[in-house]
Amino acid sequence: MAELVWKDEFNAKAAVYVRADEITKWYSSGSLENVSWSSDEVKSLFVTGAVVTPQPKPTDEAILSSGSTTPTGAIVWGVVGPVVFLICAAVVLVWILRRRKSQQRHEASQGKYAKPELETIPGVRHARPRWRDAPG
Repeated sequence: MAELVWKDEFNAKAAVYVRADEITKWYSSGSLENVSWSSDEVKSLFVTGAVVTPQPKPTDEAILSSGSTTPTGAIVWGVVGPVVFLICAAVVLVWILRRRKSQQRHEASQGKYAKPELETIPGVRHARPRWRDAPG
C-alpha cells in the first residue's frame, strides 16, 4: 500500500493512481454496508448515497425553451465584422491611390511638373531656372 505523506507540490509526471487490491476487495465485497457509524452525520461524510446516472444530451428544443442559447449574432459579427472592415479599408485605399494618380496626371498635363530650362546669365555664377510657361 502507498505511504500517506503530506506534500506541498504537484508532480505532473506522477503515475496514474491505482487503488490497492485490499481496498478494491473491501468495496466489492459490500463491506461498506456493514460499517457501524457513530452518527448519521459521520455517515453522511463518507457515504453520499448518490447514484450517478448518465444524463441525456439536451435536444435543440430543450435548449431553445431553457433560454440559454449561444449569442449567435455576436459570434457571426465577431467573424464577419473584421472581414467587412478590411474590405472597406481596401476600397478606400484603392480610391485614394487612384485619385492621387489622376491628380498627378492632370497636373502634369497642365505643366506644373515640367522641368525648368536652365539659363545662364553672364556674370552670374549660378544658373537660374526658367519655367516654360513663364513669360520672357
